[in-house]
Amino acid sequence: MKNEEAYFNPMGYSTFLVFLFLYKQILHDGRFTDNKKKMDIHVHLNTDNPAFVEQATSDNFQLVSINTDVPWWLSIDKQFAFASAQH
Repeated sequence: MKNEEAYFNPMGYSTFLVFLFLYKQILHDGRFTDNKKKMDIHVHLNTDNPAFVEQATSDNFQLVSINTDVPWWLSIDKQFAFASAQH
């Protein structure tokens, strides 16, 4: 049975912090505040919290959520439900 609960991944968390730092630096520089359309073609929207999608929309990003069928992660149906809820 697949684990339906999220788990803490220290490497993923530190990668997120680095990304957040760089994102804030770039945002402060004004590169994402223009009106150019942008796309992130590899995200995992495994939450029902709309904050990430709202920020992406505000920054003129389109997102493509990737669903994976691996034994140690959420089921495909659960991942699809998260992504569909934020469409």
